[in-house]
Amino acid sequence: MKLQFSEPKIFTGGVDLSKWSTLSKAEQQIALDKDWYIYYSFRDPQTNV
Repeated sequence: MKLQFSEPKIFTGGVDLSKWSTLSKAEQQIALDKDWYIYYSFRDPQTNV
């Protein structure tokens, strides 16, 4: 059975979150000033696509 929803993902404007603590405060602020998005997909229950 296919899942109805994908796992939510975060687009961080090109910043690798696993390296966040190694960034300088200025680099962190630049990253925070960029747009961030959470995206996911889901299946249409009628067509299952």
